[in-house]
Amino acid sequence: MKKPSKKIVAVLVGLLVVLAGVGVWWYRSPQGIIWRVERVNEYNRSEEEWIQLIGAYEKLGEKEKAREAVNLGFSRLSDSAALAQYANKYLYSMPEPSMKPGEYEQAIELVFDGQGSHQGELCVLVNWGLTPEEAVEQGLETDLLDGVLVAEYPSEEDFVFPLCLIGEHKVQAFVARGGQIVTPVFEGTYTLGAGSGVKKFDISEKEGSYDHILEMEFVNTQDGWVQYTTDGTDPLGVDSNGEVTLCHGSSVADGKITLYSGTTTITARCVSPSGLVSPLLQKTFTVFPAFDSISSRVGEAGQYEFVSGEDGLWRYDKETGEKEQLLQGSTGALLVNTYKTTRGEALGDEADVYKQTHADLALKMEEEIQVTRVLVERTGVQMEQLLFERDQLLREENRYGGIPQVLAWSWIKTGNAAIWDSDEPEVGTKEVARQATMLTQKYALYRKLGELSVSQPDGSGERLLWTAEESPAYYIHALYGDDLFYETREGVHMIYNIATGEHRENKMVPKKASIVGYTTSAVFYQEAGSEEIQRVEMDYNAL
Repeated sequence: MKKPSKKIVAVLVGLLVVLAGVGVWWYRSPQGIIWRVERVNEYNRSEEEWIQLIGAYEKLGEKEKAREAVNLGFSRLSDSAALAQYANKYLYSMPEPSMKPGEYEQAIELVFDGQGSHQGELCVLVNWGLTPEEAVEQGLETDLLDGVLVAEYPSEEDFVFPLCLIGEHKVQAFVARGGQIVTPVFEGTYTLGAGSGVKKFDISEKEGSYDHILEMEFVNTQDGWVQYTTDGTDPLGVDSNGEVTLCHGSSVADGKITLYSGTTTITARCVSPSGLVSPLLQKTFTVFPAFDSISSRVGEAGQYEFVSGEDGLWRYDKETGEKEQLLQGSTGALLVNTYKTTRGEALGDEADVYKQTHADLALKMEEEIQVTRVLVERTGVQMEQLLFERDQLLREENRYGGIPQVLAWSWIKTGNAAIWDSDEPEVGTKEVARQATMLTQKYALYRKLGELSVSQPDGSGERLLWTAEESPAYYIHALYGDDLFYETREGVHMIYNIATGEHRENKMVPKKASIVGYTTSAVFYQEAGSEEIQRVEMDYNAL
């Protein structure tokens, strides 16, 4: 028998190789994978075989068959993380909010349908920058102010997430169960108030130090609602109805606030008529920065000294040394003034009522009495009281905007200097050419950006005492005659003589003692760690 030629053998071998290649291709093709996997009983299929089957249907564009395969496979292998990802894609609907991503010029609410196809927790995140897996791993809890909503899903009620802050908000929403993401993830960007003037909400003054009582105004409010705090907390909060709104601090009816002595941090927001909330505004202001320790706790009138402590308002008789309590309890009373006047003048309009209703009191209205004028705090409201004969109340008026930290006999208020005349129980005022920081009958002190200057009371003859760089004073407490009483940063109490330029230590006051105040004959102070106020007689001529 004749052997086949080498040529025929080569053709046959080539044909076999081609057939083998076609077989391998078909075996690995979507059709081959489907044929091979479907020959295996569905209860015996491995995770890899289910994934191969789903992938094959996807490549052929058979999405419905892929969904059926996912449903069947996940029902057989419900613990499979890989099949759970396919279930997210094919079986469970993505939680979508009622409003589409975009730009809005008013506050909006994202409403998510409470009905869903799978049980778990609905998670809504705003501006978190986490992947859904990272968010679930952290175990976040609902905090609308922090941009988090986590709630049992599905629910008979819809879920509402408010968006009101001006700016760009990146929103994610999904359903998770058992640490796994079981729905497709919604992602969208919402931009609020791009053209709103409230995003430029501000205070008229720049933050910093001021040598005068500071009257400020909130600007760019767009006739909106302003709320502010002075303790650093954000006015924004969640009210009892679960709504995000301005819950904390004080509202500003006319858009203006006044700051007195001390350091205050204003934290504020504004809500526009369309419900948009401004970015957080926070500024710190210091009024009379070199005189923070002066607290209006000490006053003087003729032979009396008045001291306000934790236990009330006390009057000291400098001639007899007797001490009398005018107001009891932790009133926070601040002495403003004390003077002589008639009972009728002190009572004002009420005096006319007494005269008309009680004829026997008409003459009494002409009596001269000593009146003590104080500011007290009652149930969170500042009240101005006129007192006489111990703590008997003559008249009381509300004062809003805080207690003015003003010493009527040595302090300056918007350019008007109150001068105390120790011989007369009246307080007079004297106009000065410019705003002074401290004024006596001999000198006017001016402080600006750390520099300290002095002049005559009428503003003439001004000269520089020291620059900010060479200033030895951390606090300035009082000025009597030529002597300026101050405290160094180390807590040493010193006296500077304006006439001679000499600095000397005030040995009457212990180091690091907290000064309550000076009078013409004594100094009141508290030692470190003590709540008791000490009074020490001072002879200014001998210092």
